[in-house]
Amino acid sequence: PGDTGSIASETLQILDSMDVVVQLDCLQPPTLEALREQLAERPGHYHLVHIDAQSNTSGGEILIESADGDAANVPSSLVAQLLLNAGVPTVLINGGDTRSSGGRQESAAQLSEAGVPSVVSVAAPLTPAARSIFVEIYSGKS
Repeated sequence: PGDTGSIASETLQILDSMDVVVQLDCLQPPTLEALREQLAERPGHYHLVHIDAQSNTSGGEILIESADGDAANVPSSLVAQLLLNAGVPTVLINGGDTRSSGGRQESAAQLSEAGVPSVVSVAAPLTPAARSIFVEIYSGKS
């Protein structure tokens, strides 16, 4: 990986140190349409979708980059439907405004209520050590 400071690069380093086989796909740009296309192209393929620092809006909406590079408020129910249609069992939501976790909690609750089997919500971006622990637990290697 080129950018050693990115979450994806750090996650790959953690995964490389473990005895697990994974594929990490990062959406560029991380838009709703890109998510929709990626999930539609590979139904049943993904075990986890990570939404980073984008779920702290009021009303339980998820803030996702729009096609023009701005932010778009997307209903959690729409994101849930995309995940369910693609058979994604787990979503990880982290980051956002740590002073106000209500929107993130509402987003997580709405994803869960819509049928996403496992929703993990954490208040702040995960540190490399926390990501390592999460991956170990999630993969059953702890």
